[in-house]
Amino acid sequence: WHADWYGVGTVPAPLVQVPRGNLGAADPVLSGEALPECSLVFFFHIVKTGGTTLRSVLQRNAQLGDFEYVYTGSVNIPRWHLIMHQLLQNVATRRLIVEIHGEWGVPRSFFADVRRIRELYEVPLGCRVTLVTMLRHPVL
Repeated sequence: WHADWYGVGTVPAPLVQVPRGNLGAADPVLSGEALPECSLVFFFHIVKTGGTTLRSVLQRNAQLGDFEYVYTGSVNIPRWHLIMHQLLQNVATRRLIVEIHGEWGVPRSFFADVRRIRELYEVPLGCRVTLVTMLRHPVL
């Protein structure tokens, strides 16, 4: 957690301690696969699709130092603009997951922002830039 990503002093909720070895073959330490030098993941969390469970896994890996984790409620709020500003102005190798929590879709401006990130990170730095979401029948 870095205060400059958030612009405010919020800290993600603490998570239950899970021994690292319980992650199975997906764990790079157990599979012998190294973590990428640079990876940016944008996780669009659609409500009622299991995203909170995924968030807890991501936060735990961030606590273990595998990457930085940043949460924003929408791409239409100042926090998203701060995150984009940091990524566009301070281009460097990093491992970062940004969770965008939304209910009713993603505005086109989000895809334009990700396109700019890809131009700065993928070819020049060899960085993976990935968009992730989860879909399922909503739990009511």
